[in-house]
Amino acid sequence: MGILDVILGRKEKSSVEFVLANATTQATMKNIALDTCVNYIARTFAKATFIKKDKNQKSVFDEDYYLLNTRPNPNQTAAEFWTQAVSNLIRDSELLIVCYQHSLFIADAFVKNEFLTGDEYSGVSIRYESLSRIFTSNEVVYLRNENQALDNFFDSLWCDYADIMGATIGAQIRTGQIRALWSVPSSKLDEKERKSQKQLRENVINEIRKSPVVLIPKKHEKDYDEISNKQATGKGNNVDEIGKAKKFYIDDVANVLGIPNGLIYGDFADNQKNYEIFIETVIEPIAAKLIDGLNHIVYSQSEIIAGHTIKMLGVRRRDMFELSSSIDKLISSGTFNQDEIREELGRSEIPNGDKYSHTTQQSLILIIASGNPLAFLFS
Repeated sequence: MGILDVILGRKEKSSVEFVLANATTQATMKNIALDTCVNYIARTFAKATFIKKDKNQKSVFDEDYYLLNTRPNPNQTAAEFWTQAVSNLIRDSELLIVCYQHSLFIADAFVKNEFLTGDEYSGVSIRYESLSRIFTSNEVVYLRNENQALDNFFDSLWCDYADIMGATIGAQIRTGQIRALWSVPSSKLDEKERKSQKQLRENVINEIRKSPVVLIPKKHEKDYDEISNKQATGKGNNVDEIGKAKKFYIDDVANVLGIPNGLIYGDFADNQKNYEIFIETVIEPIAAKLIDGLNHIVYSQSEIIAGHTIKMLGVRRRDMFELSSSIDKLISSGTFNQDEIREELGRSEIPNGDKYSHTTQQSLILIIASGNPLAFLFS
């Protein structure tokens, strides 16, 4: 996102605002739905832990580990930082993380200058402070997250929904509203009186549109007759209709982003299955982009070829008690060691946890030595 995008507000052209409470409080159904879905994705990354691995796949705890998992910069915790990063990536379709003064910052605005030898980034603004220097591609993590379906969805449908939502809210404002009739003199009015009557009618109409209770002045007691909104009596509450409309928006955005709707509303039916789908189709593709970008600035080409890498852990929900039987089989068979299993569970390494079980190997040796295949059953 360049500076011109910020100045011209290009990302806001498709926004359609709706009156939700009163004349001073406005919001958009677009932002409600987008906030709900984007925040759900971003909060998942707040639980992530980034681990550096050397060429022997041993965990490395150094300054980079501290920046990635504790305090990326003086103003944000790691959870806050990654939540904002993922949110920006989805909302703006691009993200720029800058390495500046031994810290990691998310750029508010920047200009990308493309070159065959490596892109450069100028006009970088961080926390409303413009930086004069130019950053090379080796000093930043630049990610794109193209989602043409999401852009087309907002551009084509929000304006169509505006009329429907506006009518629903207008009906709610008029429900139970106090109205009144009053008579005006039938005699000929002069120019000044006509202007006064016209102004009064316009003021009353404006009040009826925005206020639940409208007070209308009366000229004589017998000239004033209060009436109720009888059409609204006994009908359904339009607040429920607004709630249904909001759910409709959220469902559409969730479908575009690939989030199972049940997760957004906390449904318990097939919750674990839906969560696994969410991780595989939404979280892991974004995580892969983040890992690639971080590897680019943390390691050199030779280090990556040698096996150095960064892994992201902690976003999957694992029940260790349900997996205990499978864990025992994986370790006892010698297929995985304890540290590899603990890593998948989001746990830290333990002393001698990188040693493999030799139970299977010892059993095979016993079979060969004894010459009796049944010996394996009693080993």
